[in-house]
Amino acid sequence: MIQFKYILKGNKPLIQELGPHKYYLEYQEHPLDDEARMLIYWKRDILVKQHDNQTIEYPTWKQIKEAGILHQFEENSNRLHYFFSIDNTNYFGYETNVDIQLTGYSFCDVTVFRTAKPKKEAFACITGYQLYDFYVNHQYCSRCGHVLEHSKKERMLQCEHCGFMVYPKISPAVIVAITYQNKLLLTRYANSAPGRYALVAGFCEVGETVEETVIREVMEEVGLAVKNPVYYKSQPWSLSGTLLMGFFVELEGSDEITLDTSELSEATWMSAEEIPVKWDDISLTNEMICHFMKQQEETK
Repeated sequence: MIQFKYILKGNKPLIQELGPHKYYLEYQEHPLDDEARMLIYWKRDILVKQHDNQTIEYPTWKQIKEAGILHQFEENSNRLHYFFSIDNTNYFGYETNVDIQLTGYSFCDVTVFRTAKPKKEAFACITGYQLYDFYVNHQYCSRCGHVLEHSKKERMLQCEHCGFMVYPKISPAVIVAITYQNKLLLTRYANSAPGRYALVAGFCEVGETVEETVIREVMEEVGLAVKNPVYYKSQPWSLSGTLLMGFFVELEGSDEITLDTSELSEATWMSAEEIPVKWDDISLTNEMICHFMKQQEETK
């Protein structure tokens, strides 16, 4: 049995691991101070200032006021929400339906977070997008159709007509690293680019434990039986509103793969020397693959 350590030494932390910076996620009523950062979303885009060294900036509330576009926010105040704080900086989210003109700033796809610096601003971009998506998609009560009102006490929307309450959706899912004879099973999603490898992954079903999800997803996607699931770590993945939980498991029985072609285009056993993956300090999947490679190197 391969023993996995819980810390991948010598590499940068993942996007949600902010180091000395503190993320305050509890909901509170905050006034809009001049230095508050504005996370302004337009569909799947966010308004940022990009620099040549990949650093990004968000406009401050002071800049919004000085640019003469304050009326756009005042006319749509129901779209403006306190999101969270990092250290002593408050971040507010805003849903726009017009192309806001602000010197030096432009809209770009939220996936800019993958390469953006500093890490705390990349984290703000993608975490804010999950909250923005929640507010955009829950404007009306799904039970009776009335407009939802924002709670003043917690991050919740409530229907004053029927009392229905809605909270941000968080979907539990697993990432599974399957090992066998010093090899790791790498997969490639259907329609993904050649060489873009991942691990078996899937969402938990109703009434299912996380460990049962691991076993079921592996069987469904690659037709393999596995045993001894060992929890590695978790990661919030805001693009899909998911809380990812990583597990290492061992193969039990035959290593013959039966591929679910509706989900995957490839599944291949690879040794550490064969794996064409480099550390990117973004995704849990990438860290788990690199963790396997490092463990193999250390056992030589």
